[in-house]
Order: sequence, then C-alpha cells, then structure tokens
Amino acid sequence: MSGQPSDESSEQEDIKKLKDHIKDLGDLLDDLYKKVQENFNLPKIESSITSINSYCHKSGSESILCEHNVKSHHYYKDREIMCYSDMPYFPSKIKCTEDNDRSVELFDSLQTISFLEKIKDNSLNIFYAAFPEVLKKSNDRDILINLDAYTDSKGQTKENPEISKRKIDESSYTIEYYDDIRYIKIYVTLGGSNILEI
Repeated sequence: MSGQPSDESSEQEDIKKLKDHIKDLGDLLDDLYKKVQENFNLPKIESSITSINSYCHKSGSESILCEHNVKSHHYYKDREIMCYSDMPYFPSKIKCTEDNDRSVELFDSLQTISFLEKIKDNSLNIFYAAFPEVLKKSNDRDILINLDAYTDSKGQTKENPEISKRKIDESSYTIEYYDDIRYIKIYVTLGGSNILEI
C-alpha cells in the first residue's frame, strides 16, 4: 500500500503529458486548417477530416526516416477543399484543390517537411506517453503511424476530454481522444524484431 500514492502521482503525470502532446498535435492540425482557410478565402472551416499515414524506419541509433501520405477534406457550407500529398512524386508538397478547378501548394517544400516531421514527432510522443513500457530496446524497426482526425467547429471543448488507449497485440496499439470539437485516433504498428527507442 505504501507505493500507491506514488503510483497514482506517476499515472497522473503520464495523463497530463499525454494531454499536452495531444494539444500540440491539435495545434499543428489547426495550422493546416488555417492555411486552407487563408488560401481559399473561407470565413471559417466548419468541419474537416484528415488522414496522415507515416511509413517510418529507424536503423540502430540513426534518426527515424519517414515517408508521409496526407489526405484532408475541409468543408464550409457547400464548399469542399481536398488536400493531399503524392508520396512517390511530390513527397515534400501538400496540394489543395476545390472542385478540381483551382490547385495551390499549401506550404513551400521546407514548411511541408517541417510540418510532417512535427506531426510524426508528436504522434510518437503521444504513443510513448500512452505506452511507456515500449521504450525498452533499440535496434532496427519499421513503424507505421496512421493518424485520423475529425474536427467540428460547432462543438464545445470539454474540460475533461475522453482519452483511451489499447494494446491490440505485441505490435499494434491505438490511442483515441475526443473533446466534442476534435476526435483524434492514432494507430501504431511496430515491425522488426526489437522494440523501438527514440
């Protein structure tokens, strides 16, 4: 029983850390939405659906290298703007189009790379805050991060958002977050023979 208060304090710290990382990720997604709003002269974005898949690999002590695939739909009244990256051909570009009529690059190449790296870093931070026991070994490992986010501007932020995490098996994990305005789901699949360490 003597260790219980310390365990509770550690769990509360982990939850706070997890919430902070999710807030950082939400801020990054808001940057994406604001760019769409500015480029297409929208009064606001009423709702959006975003999917970002990161295909990553770490070899030994090297930094994690990733390729990213972005698909995002943004809505205002009867308008729909679709944004995407073309991984094989334009990995450092996110293009947006409305009704296949007007196409713009959302960021310049360096901004796109920076944005995607921050998305990857924040997703991994959330993952390791939710599952700290995974930080055990370091060696070659592939990692797939699927990030799905839905935003509804008509909702109201909850004081106590819902957060859930689940270990599906030894290599698959999910984290979900919901606060009435934003729903985020991160699905992580680990490959290779050892557990990845950042």
